[in-house]
Amino acid sequence: MEPTSLSLPNHVALITGGGRGIGAATAEALARKGARVIVASRTESELTATVARLRAAGLNAAYQVLDVADDAAVQTVFEGIAVEFGRLDILINNAAILLSGAFAELELADWDQLMAVNLRGAMPVSYTHLDVYKRQVRHTGHTLSNAAKALLNILQDPSMFEEIKNDFRTCATDISGSVQPIDP
Repeated sequence: MEPTSLSLPNHVALITGGGRGIGAATAEALARKGARVIVASRTESELTATVARLRAAGLNAAYQVLDVADDAAVQTVFEGIAVEFGRLDILINNAAILLSGAFAELELADWDQLMAVNLRGAMPVSYTHLDVYKRQVRHTGHTLSNAAKALLNILQDPSMFEEIKNDFRTCATDISGSVQPIDP
């Protein structure tokens, strides 16, 4: 099927890191294909602006304030989506943070936060999506992850970035390989 013919009516999509940039553009593209989109990030002002812009274009959009590094918040947001929409068909793992400055000048706490959001954050989001997916009546779930290239900007050695991306890919592949198709 060509991307231009893709139609997503009655699909619900959550885009983490959806308040701006690639996440907001992805939300708009999915909404233009008919999906009900939920954008999520830590910055409510960006979320409200994105949702207002999408709604002004006649698109179906909502938002959730979410820090993907907060496991309890992830659980709460997903439970709310399950109750409100009864499903979650598409998850776009796009949340990421960028640290500025030379690697040698970063504090360990900065590095921990970067890893918590850019690498670890996608895992509880993916696991929780899987839980919602297993409980929904119609099983049409998809998870896409955008390995954060922003990390490359702070690392002097690109091989470190590649190693982190590979670690994330391995985890994502393990999740997808462990899920068997579910017939309703």
